[in-house]
Amino acid sequence: MWDTVGMIALFLVLPITLIGAVVSAIKRKPVWKKWLAGAGVAFIVMVVSAINAPAPNASAPEKAVSPASTTQVATTAEQKVDQSAQQQGEQEVSQQKETADVDKEHIIPGLTSGDIKVNLERTWGFKFTGPQIRNTLAIDHGEAIDPDTGVELICDIYEPSPMAIQWVEFMVDGSAVAGSLDSALFNAVAEGYLGYAATVPYDGADQEKARAWVEANIKAANKQGKVLTTVIGPVKFELYGTQWFRVLEVKPAQAE
Repeated sequence: MWDTVGMIALFLVLPITLIGAVVSAIKRKPVWKKWLAGAGVAFIVMVVSAINAPAPNASAPEKAVSPASTTQVATTAEQKVDQSAQQQGEQEVSQQKETADVDKEHIIPGLTSGDIKVNLERTWGFKFTGPQIRNTLAIDHGEAIDPDTGVELICDIYEPSPMAIQWVEFMVDGSAVAGSLDSALFNAVAEGYLGYAATVPYDGADQEKARAWVEANIKAANKQGKVLTTVIGPVKFELYGTQWFRVLEVKPAQAE
Protein backbone atom coordinates (compact mmCIF):
# COMPACT_ATOMS: atom_id res chain seq x y z
CA MET A 1 0.00 0.00 0.00
CA TRP A 2 2.69 2.50 1.02
CA ASP A 3 4.64 1.63 -2.12
CA THR A 4 1.62 2.63 -4.20
CA VAL A 5 1.20 5.93 -2.32
CA GLY A 6 4.89 6.72 -2.80
CA MET A 7 4.70 6.08 -6.56
CA ILE A 8 1.62 8.31 -6.92
CA ALA A 9 3.32 11.13 -4.99
CA LEU A 10 6.44 10.80 -7.09
CA PHE A 11 4.66 10.97 -10.44
CA LEU A 12 2.34 13.83 -9.35
CA VAL A 13 4.62 16.04 -7.25
CA LEU A 14 7.75 15.75 -9.42
CA PRO A 15 6.14 17.05 -12.65
CA ILE A 16 4.43 19.94 -10.78
CA THR A 17 7.70 20.93 -9.11
CA LEU A 18 9.58 20.80 -12.39
CA ILE A 19 6.93 22.82 -14.22
CA GLY A 20 7.05 25.50 -11.52
CA ALA A 21 10.82 25.68 -11.72
CA VAL A 22 10.73 25.97 -15.50
CA VAL A 23 8.18 28.80 -15.48
CA SER A 24 10.17 30.64 -12.84
CA ALA A 25 13.36 30.25 -14.89
CA ILE A 26 11.77 31.56 -18.06
CA LYS A 27 10.83 34.86 -16.35
CA ARG A 28 14.38 35.43 -15.11
CA LYS A 29 17.58 36.46 -16.63
CA PRO A 30 20.33 35.77 -17.67
CA VAL A 31 20.03 33.54 -20.80
CA TRP A 32 21.48 30.37 -19.22
CA LYS A 33 18.40 30.19 -16.99
CA LYS A 34 16.22 30.07 -20.12
CA TRP A 35 18.38 27.24 -21.44
CA LEU A 36 17.88 25.48 -18.13
CA ALA A 37 14.12 25.93 -18.49
CA GLY A 38 14.22 24.32 -21.96
CA ALA A 39 16.08 21.29 -20.58
CA GLY A 40 13.47 20.98 -17.86
CA VAL A 41 10.64 20.96 -20.44
CA ALA A 42 12.42 18.21 -22.38
CA PHE A 43 12.83 16.14 -19.23
CA ILE A 44 9.12 16.52 -18.38
CA VAL A 45 8.12 15.34 -21.87
CA MET A 46 10.42 12.31 -21.55
CA VAL A 47 8.95 11.33 -18.15
CA VAL A 48 5.36 11.66 -19.38
CA SER A 49 6.15 9.57 -22.49
CA ALA A 50 7.75 6.86 -20.35
CA ILE A 51 4.69 6.75 -18.09
CA ASN A 52 2.24 6.48 -21.00
CA ALA A 53 4.30 3.98 -23.02
CA PRO A 54 2.80 0.44 -23.01
CA ALA A 55 4.72 -2.19 -21.18
CA PRO A 56 6.81 -4.37 -23.47
CA ASN A 57 5.28 -7.76 -24.26
CA ALA A 58 6.99 -10.63 -22.62
CA SER A 59 8.29 -13.17 -25.07
CA ALA A 60 5.87 -15.97 -25.64
CA PRO A 61 6.81 -19.10 -23.81
CA GLU A 62 7.81 -22.11 -25.91
CA LYS A 63 5.02 -24.45 -26.73
CA ALA A 64 5.26 -27.39 -24.45
CA VAL A 65 4.97 -30.87 -25.94
CA SER A 66 2.14 -32.58 -24.23
CA PRO A 67 2.78 -36.01 -22.76
CA ALA A 68 -0.13 -37.27 -24.83
CA SER A 69 1.64 -36.30 -28.09
CA THR A 70 4.85 -38.05 -27.03
CA THR A 71 2.91 -41.15 -26.10
CA GLN A 72 1.09 -41.10 -29.43
CA VAL A 73 4.37 -40.94 -31.41
CA ALA A 74 5.85 -43.80 -29.40
CA THR A 75 2.69 -45.86 -29.88
CA THR A 76 2.74 -45.25 -33.66
CA ALA A 77 6.38 -46.39 -33.89
CA GLU A 78 5.60 -49.52 -31.90
CA GLN A 79 2.63 -50.25 -34.14
CA LYS A 80 4.84 -49.98 -37.26
CA VAL A 81 7.39 -52.40 -35.77
CA ASP A 82 4.65 -54.83 -34.78
CA GLN A 83 3.08 -54.57 -38.25
CA SER A 84 6.43 -55.24 -39.96
CA ALA A 85 7.07 -58.26 -37.73
CA GLN A 86 3.57 -59.54 -38.41
CA GLN A 87 4.01 -59.20 -42.17
CA GLN A 88 7.35 -61.03 -42.02
CA GLY A 89 5.77 -63.80 -39.96
CA GLU A 90 2.87 -64.11 -42.41
CA GLN A 91 5.33 -64.30 -45.31
CA GLU A 92 7.29 -67.09 -43.62
CA VAL A 93 4.10 -69.01 -42.85
CA SER A 94 2.94 -68.56 -46.46
CA GLN A 95 6.30 -69.78 -47.74
CA GLN A 96 6.17 -72.82 -45.46
CA LYS A 97 2.62 -73.53 -46.63
CA GLU A 98 3.69 -73.34 -50.28
CA THR A 99 6.46 -75.83 -49.54
CA ALA A 100 4.06 -78.14 -47.73
CA ASP A 101 1.53 -77.95 -50.60
CA VAL A 102 4.09 -79.20 -53.14
CA ASP A 103 3.94 -82.94 -53.68
CA LYS A 104 6.97 -84.35 -51.88
CA GLU A 105 7.59 -86.72 -54.77
CA HIS A 106 8.25 -83.70 -57.00
CA ILE A 107 10.86 -81.92 -54.88
CA ILE A 108 14.44 -82.77 -53.99
CA PRO A 109 14.34 -83.47 -50.23
CA GLY A 110 16.47 -81.19 -48.05
CA LEU A 111 17.77 -79.04 -50.94
CA THR A 112 17.18 -75.28 -50.99
CA SER A 113 17.98 -72.57 -53.48
CA GLY A 114 20.49 -71.06 -51.08
CA ASP A 115 22.46 -74.31 -50.87
CA ILE A 116 23.06 -74.19 -54.61
CA LYS A 117 23.58 -70.48 -55.15
CA VAL A 118 25.94 -69.71 -52.26
CA ASN A 119 28.38 -72.45 -53.26
CA LEU A 120 28.39 -71.49 -56.94
CA GLU A 121 28.80 -67.81 -56.14
CA ARG A 122 31.75 -68.42 -53.86
CA THR A 123 33.52 -71.07 -55.91
CA TRP A 124 32.76 -70.13 -59.52
CA GLY A 125 31.76 -66.45 -59.32
CA PHE A 126 28.15 -67.01 -60.42
CA LYS A 127 25.63 -64.18 -60.75
CA PHE A 128 21.97 -65.09 -60.31
CA THR A 129 18.90 -63.19 -61.52
CA GLY A 130 16.73 -64.20 -58.58
CA PRO A 131 13.49 -66.17 -59.03
CA GLN A 132 11.58 -65.24 -62.20
CA ILE A 133 7.96 -66.44 -62.19
CA ARG A 134 7.03 -68.73 -65.10
CA ASN A 135 3.50 -70.17 -64.81
CA THR A 136 3.47 -72.29 -61.63
CA LEU A 137 7.24 -72.31 -61.16
CA ALA A 138 9.99 -69.77 -60.72
CA ILE A 139 13.31 -70.06 -62.53
CA ASP A 140 16.44 -68.69 -60.91
CA HIS A 141 19.04 -68.33 -63.66
CA GLY A 142 22.76 -68.03 -62.95
CA GLU A 143 25.80 -67.62 -65.19
CA ALA A 144 29.57 -67.43 -65.00
CA ILE A 145 32.48 -67.51 -67.46
CA ASP A 146 35.46 -69.76 -66.94
CA PRO A 147 38.33 -67.23 -66.88
CA ASP A 148 40.88 -69.59 -68.45
CA THR A 149 38.89 -70.82 -71.44
CA GLY A 150 35.91 -68.49 -71.95
CA VAL A 151 33.50 -71.42 -71.61
CA GLU A 152 30.09 -70.39 -70.27
CA LEU A 153 28.81 -72.06 -67.10
CA ILE A 154 25.05 -72.04 -66.44
CA CYS A 155 22.70 -73.05 -63.64
CA ASP A 156 18.88 -72.99 -63.80
CA ILE A 157 16.94 -73.70 -60.59
CA TYR A 158 13.26 -74.64 -60.99
CA GLU A 159 11.33 -73.99 -57.81
CA PRO A 160 7.79 -73.37 -56.50
CA SER A 161 9.58 -71.63 -53.61
CA PRO A 162 13.23 -71.18 -52.55
CA MET A 163 12.69 -73.89 -49.95
CA ALA A 164 11.32 -76.44 -52.44
CA ILE A 165 13.44 -77.35 -55.48
CA GLN A 166 11.83 -79.45 -58.21
CA TRP A 167 14.90 -79.85 -60.38
CA VAL A 168 18.18 -78.19 -61.34
CA GLU A 169 19.96 -77.98 -64.67
CA PHE A 170 23.72 -77.41 -64.74
CA MET A 171 25.11 -76.64 -68.22
CA VAL A 172 28.47 -76.08 -69.89
CA ASP A 173 28.44 -74.21 -73.19
CA GLY A 174 31.64 -74.05 -75.25
CA SER A 175 30.06 -73.12 -78.57
CA ALA A 176 31.38 -69.55 -78.45
CA VAL A 177 35.01 -70.75 -78.26
CA ALA A 178 34.67 -73.97 -80.26
CA GLY A 179 36.97 -72.77 -83.02
CA SER A 180 39.80 -71.79 -80.70
CA LEU A 181 39.54 -74.32 -77.86
CA ASP A 182 40.73 -77.90 -77.83
CA SER A 183 37.93 -80.40 -77.13
CA ALA A 184 40.00 -82.07 -74.43
CA LEU A 185 40.24 -78.75 -72.57
CA PHE A 186 36.48 -78.26 -72.92
CA ASN A 187 35.88 -81.72 -71.47
CA ALA A 188 38.16 -80.86 -68.55
CA VAL A 189 36.13 -77.71 -67.77
CA ALA A 190 32.86 -79.66 -68.06
CA GLU A 191 34.19 -82.40 -65.81
CA GLY A 192 35.31 -79.93 -63.14
CA TYR A 193 32.11 -77.87 -63.09
CA LEU A 194 29.52 -80.66 -63.46
CA GLY A 195 31.44 -82.90 -61.07
CA TYR A 196 31.22 -80.12 -58.49
CA ALA A 197 27.54 -79.52 -59.28
CA ALA A 198 26.75 -83.18 -58.60
CA THR A 199 27.69 -82.67 -54.93
CA VAL A 200 24.57 -80.59 -54.12
CA PRO A 201 23.57 -81.27 -50.50
CA TYR A 202 20.22 -83.07 -50.28
CA ASP A 203 18.86 -85.61 -47.81
CA GLY A 204 20.39 -89.00 -48.56
CA ALA A 205 23.17 -87.63 -50.79
CA ASP A 206 26.44 -89.42 -51.47
CA GLN A 207 28.51 -86.54 -52.79
CA GLU A 208 31.68 -88.46 -53.60
CA LYS A 209 29.76 -91.13 -55.49
CA ALA A 210 27.87 -88.49 -57.50
CA ARG A 211 31.06 -86.63 -58.41
CA ALA A 212 32.83 -89.85 -59.45
CA TRP A 213 29.92 -90.86 -61.70
CA VAL A 214 29.97 -87.52 -63.55
CA GLU A 215 33.75 -87.57 -63.99
CA ALA A 216 33.63 -91.10 -65.37
CA ASN A 217 30.88 -90.35 -67.93
CA ILE A 218 31.45 -86.73 -69.01
CA LYS A 219 33.27 -87.64 -72.23
CA ALA A 220 30.65 -90.20 -73.24
CA ALA A 221 27.76 -87.73 -72.98
CA ASN A 222 28.61 -86.05 -76.29
CA LYS A 223 25.98 -87.36 -78.71
CA GLN A 224 22.53 -85.86 -79.12
CA GLY A 225 19.78 -88.19 -77.88
CA LYS A 226 22.12 -90.18 -75.63
CA VAL A 227 21.17 -89.79 -71.94
CA LEU A 228 23.21 -91.36 -69.15
CA THR A 229 21.40 -91.83 -65.82
CA THR A 230 22.05 -92.91 -62.26
CA VAL A 231 20.07 -92.79 -59.00
CA ILE A 232 21.73 -91.90 -55.72
CA GLY A 233 19.38 -91.95 -52.73
CA PRO A 234 16.12 -90.14 -53.58
CA VAL A 235 17.68 -88.22 -56.51
CA LYS A 236 18.16 -89.04 -60.17
CA PHE A 237 21.08 -87.67 -62.20
CA GLU A 238 20.90 -87.34 -65.99
CA LEU A 239 23.93 -86.47 -68.10
CA TYR A 240 23.74 -85.66 -71.83
CA GLY A 241 24.94 -83.21 -74.48
CA THR A 242 26.89 -82.67 -77.70
CA GLN A 243 30.55 -82.11 -78.52
CA TRP A 244 30.56 -78.51 -77.19
CA PHE A 245 27.62 -78.67 -74.81
CA ARG A 246 26.95 -80.70 -71.64
CA VAL A 247 23.96 -80.86 -69.31
CA LEU A 248 23.58 -82.39 -65.86
CA GLU A 249 19.99 -82.59 -64.57
CA VAL A 250 19.31 -83.27 -60.90
CA LYS A 251 15.70 -84.24 -60.09
CA PRO A 252 13.66 -86.40 -57.68
CA ALA A 253 13.92 -90.09 -58.54
CA GLN A 254 10.15 -90.64 -58.16
CA ALA A 255 9.06 -87.56 -60.11
CA GLU A 256 8.32 -89.48 -63.32
